[in-house]
Amino acid sequence: MTKQYKVLKECVIFNGNHYNVGDNFEVNPGDNIHSAWVEYGFIEPYTPEPKHWRAGFNEEFFYLDEFCEVCALKDPYDNCHYDLGNYFKSQVTAELVAKARKLLFELLHDTEIKYMKYTELERAIKEARKAVLEDYSNE
Repeated sequence: MTKQYKVLKECVIFNGNHYNVGDNFEVNPGDNIHSAWVEYGFIEPYTPEPKHWRAGFNEEFFYLDEFCEVCALKDPYDNCHYDLGNYFKSQVTAELVAKARKLLFELLHDTEIKYMKYTELERAIKEARKAVLEDYSNE
C-alpha cells in the first residue's frame, strides 16, 4: 500500500522527481524515505479527501427535488446537482438524506422545539451520514 506525503518546505527530490512546496507524492512499500524529511518538517503524511461518486455514462443517480422527494436521472453532464452535493449513488442514501432534511425543516418551522424531535433528527442525520460515507468507500 502506498503512502502519500505533502511537501512543506524547500524542494524534495525523490526517485528522480522534483517536488515543490505544496506538491503531493506517493511512496511505495519498497521505497526508502529519509526519516529526517519528516522529522525536520520538510514533508508530512497526507491523506487525500475522498472524491464524491459520479455516475458514468448512461448510469442512474438520485437527487432531491424542491419538495425533498427522491428523483432518478441519467444525465452524465448534470453538474448542477453534483456541485450542490444533491447527487446520490443509491435511492436508499437519497431517502435517508431526505428524511433528515424534512426533520430539520420541521424543527426550523416548529415554534415549540421538542427534545424528542431533536433526537430523531440526530438519529436521521447519523443514518444519512453513514449511508453517504458507505457510498464513498465502495469506490
